[in-house]
This record gives sequence, structure tokens and C-alpha cells, in this order.
Amino acid sequence: RASEPLKWLAPSVHETFGQHGDGVSQNFNIALEYYRMSANQGNARAQRSMARMYHYGDGVKQDFSVALEFYRLAAAQGESLAQQQIPVIENILRLQQAASDGGADAQNALGWMYESGQDGVATDLNKARTYYELATDQEHVKARANLGLFYILGIAGVVQDIQKGLDYLELSAVEGSKYAQFILGLLYKNGQIVPQDLDKARHYFQLAANNGDDQAQNQLNLMHKLKCLEQEASDGSADAQNALGAMYEVGTDGVFEDLDKACQYFKLAARSKGMLKRRAVLVGSI
Repeated sequence: RASEPLKWLAPSVHETFGQHGDGVSQNFNIALEYYRMSANQGNARAQRSMARMYHYGDGVKQDFSVALEFYRLAAAQGESLAQQQIPVIENILRLQQAASDGGADAQNALGWMYESGQDGVATDLNKARTYYELATDQEHVKARANLGLFYILGIAGVVQDIQKGLDYLELSAVEGSKYAQFILGLLYKNGQIVPQDLDKARHYFQLAANNGDDQAQNQLNLMHKLKCLEQEASDGSADAQNALGAMYEVGTDGVFEDLDKACQYFKLAARSKGMLKRRAVLVGSI
């Protein structure tokens, strides 16, 4: 992001010094001074550029309050991009104040914003973890689930502790978090981090689906389809064997890519079709 603010230079500065420091050493301090001079003279593009620098902390210490001031100045002159950013910054400042006052909902919301890099902030997993911890200390159900996944994955400076992560998720699931229920369903279905347990997976997916989670219902449908195909394949259905082979070949419909399994099912299908052909020949000869 280091060079991004220079794309928004006021025309006079842009023409003189180039888009990426052409002809001069790129220097944010110098750029900032030219932005500030132009902004103080009422240049809307410079005001918007100043706002972006403080918004994202490019070359300056991030300061949403200062960013809002410059966005408002530019917006007052009809800068549409600045007008769009004002409610975004106002929301961030409102959440920051509420979080500072101890609001667990605001702390969790900020945690999610920094985790996902949405709603006007850049991704920062360490900040996300800090906000989740603050909200979890207040028994916030969603924040506990979010923090639980951090422990399971061992990210954002958190030492991996799968059991602690599962405890957090399971407690949130019991308290009705469909997010925790869905994540637990995935963990037990995939079996990559915890031992696979399809009964537990169905249990948690069903809880989440009952809470209105469409993704969980989709997972249940896929698991049901897979179970039916496996039963049909076991009974000798070449079509089911071939379908399973295709699913494992590309990793679709709720299964991971597994070329060994794909090959096994394709061989079974070929053998089953060969047997069917031989039966047809035998029947025809009777």
C-alpha cells in the first residue's frame, strides 16, 4: 500500500513530481506537506488524499478522527468518494468509543472488521484477537467462538491449543451460536484438525440449520447425498461408483480431492459395467 496515496495527488503536485516519485526520491513526508498545502488552499483531491493517508495509516500514524475531518472537507466540495467514506469512518469511531466504554458487541464487531479487513479497516489479526479477548472476558458468545477458532488455528500470536479452541466453540454452540455450530460441524466432517466424526458433524450442522444457517443445511444435504451414493456404490451401482469417482477426482460436493479414492471408484464402476455387459450377453444367449 506504500505507493497507493500518490495516485491521489492534487493535479499540480502530480504533474510536477509524477505518480510514483518519478524524477525524485519517493518521500511520504514531502508528499504529506504538499498534500497539506494544497488541502489548506481548498483543493478537494488533496483533502481526499490526506483523508486516505490518515484513514489507512499510509506514511502517517493512523487517525480516523483526522481522516474524517478531511473527508468532510472534500465531501463538502462534491467529492463523491469522500462522501462515501464518511459513514464508514463515523461507524468505526462509534464502535471504537463503544468498545472503549466496555461494550462487548462493539468489541466483537471491531474484532470481526479487523479479521476480515472489511468496513473501512485493513486486515489486522492481532487487533482482531485483542478485541475478541476483551469481548470474551465479558462472556460474549460470538467473540468466544471467534477466539476459539484462533486457538484452533494458532494464528495472531496465539499459541495453538486445539482443545481450548474446541471448548470455546462448544460453549458458544451450547449457548446458541450458529457460527460456532457450523464451524464445529466442518471440523468434525473434514477430520483434518480433529478426528473425523460424521455423527458429531451432522449434529452440529443440524443445530446450525435449525438456527437458520443455510450453509449448514447445504452441508447436511451434501452429507446425505454422499451417504446415499456410498450405499448404492456398495450395492454395486456403477453409476454411483462413477459419480463418487468424479466427486473425489475434483474435490466437489462436500468431499476433498482424493485421486486414490477416485481411481478406486472408477475401477469399481468399470468392473461393474463389465459384469453388466457379460450378464447381458449371457441373458441374450439363453
